[in-house]
Amino acid sequence: MIITQHQMHQMALLQTMVFVRKIMKHINDKFPEGCSVFGATLKEQEDVILKGLKDAETYGICFEVDFIFYIECLILLGIDFDKKNKSPLWANKILSDVSLNGEEKMNLIHDRILFAAN
Repeated sequence: MIITQHQMHQMALLQTMVFVRKIMKHINDKFPEGCSVFGATLKEQEDVILKGLKDAETYGICFEVDFIFYIECLILLGIDFDKKNKSPLWANKILSDVSLNGEEKMNLIHDRILFAAN
């Protein structure tokens, strides 16, 4: 049996959507407002999460737990928290640091959020 490129692409899309739904369930369970902060419709919410996953990849984030925390940061810090010249400025500085891997970046952001709250 030979698996075509098209079939591989379709399987990857399906796997991505399974992960998006897992994140949506997690967000809805963890935050009172849930995914509604990402948009009114399921499609809008999925689109924000997909964009967040793509953005996270550009920062070297590659572990599931770090992807999920990155999406949580969209709620905790704001939808554009990773952008230059957006508050909090420290988030972009951490994410843009090429000397850190994705896990290290998310650990630093986690610590910053945790210790800033105390």
